Amino acid sequence: MPKKQRFIKQSSRFYRALVATALLSNGVFQFVAPVLAEGTAAGQTISNTATATYDNPDDPTTPLNATSNTVTVTVAEVAGVTVTDNAPTFKTDANGDGDYNTNDIIYFNFSVKNTGNDPTKFVIPESPLVTDNNSGVTLGQLDGKVQINYGDANGWNDLPSGGVTNSVASDATISVRVPVKILNNGDPTNGDQISVQLGDTTNNAQNIARTTNDATDLYTQDNTGTDNGDASANPPVNGVREASDTSTLTLTLKALLNGPQGTPAADYNGDNNQDFTNKSSAINPGTAPGSLIDPNAVTFNNTIQNTGTGTNNISLLPTPPTNIADLPNNTVVTISANNGNTTATYTYNSTTGVFTFTSGTGVVGGNPVSATNPVRIDNVAAGDTAPYTVEVNLPANTPLSTDIEKGFPVPVTAFVDLNSNAVIDTSEPRNITIDRVYTGFLKLVKKSRILKGTGPDVGAGQENFESTPAVDPDGTGPLPATDPNPGVNDVPRTPAPGNIIEYQITSKNISEAQSGTGNKILQAANVQIIEDGTTGGNNWALDNNTNSEIDTSHVTADSGGEEIVYYNNIPPAIGTAQSGTTAATNVTKYVVKVTSGNVTPQSTVTFTFQRKISGTTATP
Repeated sequence: MPKKQRFIKQSSRFYRALVATALLSNGVFQFVAPVLAEGTAAGQTISNTATATYDNPDDPTTPLNATSNTVTVTVAEVAGVTVTDNAPTFKTDANGDGDYNTNDIIYFNFSVKNTGNDPTKFVIPESPLVTDNNSGVTLGQLDGKVQINYGDANGWNDLPSGGVTNSVASDATISVRVPVKILNNGDPTNGDQISVQLGDTTNNAQNIARTTNDATDLYTQDNTGTDNGDASANPPVNGVREASDTSTLTLTLKALLNGPQGTPAADYNGDNNQDFTNKSSAINPGTAPGSLIDPNAVTFNNTIQNTGTGTNNISLLPTPPTNIADLPNNTVVTISANNGNTTATYTYNSTTGVFTFTSGTGVVGGNPVSATNPVRIDNVAAGDTAPYTVEVNLPANTPLSTDIEKGFPVPVTAFVDLNSNAVIDTSEPRNITIDRVYTGFLKLVKKSRILKGTGPDVGAGQENFESTPAVDPDGTGPLPATDPNPGVNDVPRTPAPGNIIEYQITSKNISEAQSGTGNKILQAANVQIIEDGTTGGNNWALDNNTNSEIDTSHVTADSGGEEIVYYNNIPPAIGTAQSGTTAATNVTKYVVKVTSGNVTPQSTVTFTFQRKISGTTATP
């Protein structure tokens, strides 16, 4: 909570004015008063006697002298304190590398000076404020008692309960250190900062009046009476003073970054443990919504970087996704490094969230790659990068990503195995990147609605795209019915001659968007939306009742500015937008070419076209 505004009483002005008045008087009385002077010891007496010489004009050879009365002032006791931060030092360097890493214990060091003119004690906060710049998590916490050092043979000692120090002489300084442990919460990264504020003043103001009583304040406490060399039993004329300062260290974590190819520092919404590479397996033509497939294996290229100050060996392991069911059971993951000379293959159990080592090649640390000896990239110098690959082979009966609107994530953790136990321990430097496989990523959704046109009124609800009824693509086969909008009740389409069927086809890139820096996203290039009314189960451009008239006739088409190519005849050939009564004089096929650029993640392209019912009813 912000400190309240402090108001400083101007006692010094009153005393100085009073003394000045006395000194300007004609000397008929003596005056003794306190004078504020932080550089002069309290109780010091300052005397002043004026003298004058003169002569009598009638007797100029006789010197005459005059002496004033003596004016005496006594320097008042003034309290003062400043706090200065000093460079942090190690209490415990857990990793022995000289860098500020997780599990290290750091002393935040300060100097506290008595800037008053009399000895005083200080009250030091027993629990100074520890903060960090990592939102939502705590990166540092007190680890032991605050300690003080008076600069004598006793050295460092714990701050007494209550925080009151010994008496400190005027102009003397004591040292204070605050032990803080660097925690592993939130996976701290290079650049994260931990700060300790000793004292509690707004903007770390120095030597100001203490007007609020906060547990984190650092302030003066006058000695009792004339103990410890105090010149006066009276309290300081400027009251209790307080000050503060802040010491900050920047984490220089020991080891590494792990990310997509060429961008090991990639992040997703600021989190460099959520960065990703997205890729898609091949999808065969005619693969209908609801299909389950056996995708081909997909290979990812990743990059690690040693951001520490020394050479490190960096190990690699597949890691369960946050939601363990997001990756299909029996997914096979192979990690390869060192130009393919070391590999490890794992099989995933989506019930337990465990990757089980199944095979490996090569040698790590003199031993074969195994469940207890994972793939490792050795001798990565400080600042250097190294590549590795991850092959993800999803199992049979994997759903289409366009049906579930998500990919299948394989997090891979790079870590420095400090204790060589082949386990990613929380105390070890580590970083995660995600290799995500999509089984297709451009989703096509087709809807229809019926417009009146020149025909009879349209049945209730048929004019709404969202009520497009579900259709089972293979009848009694294994594929489920596909409903364009399950949240809206279906209404069968029953157009009559003269009514217009308006079709709407939306293509959406359902893959993860960038939302950060350095991620490898999926973009749909060279997109063509094909609407052929003569084949593939489509019959809207046919003469189904063989009356020599095409069953539906072209009315209009809209692609939102993308190129539309019109085809006439059967088989369709490039032609023009026309609306005759036969296939040769009507549009039988539309091809929309997306020429505005790639379809980026989460963006859409929409194509609508209208067909008027001729003398019979076509399949909508």
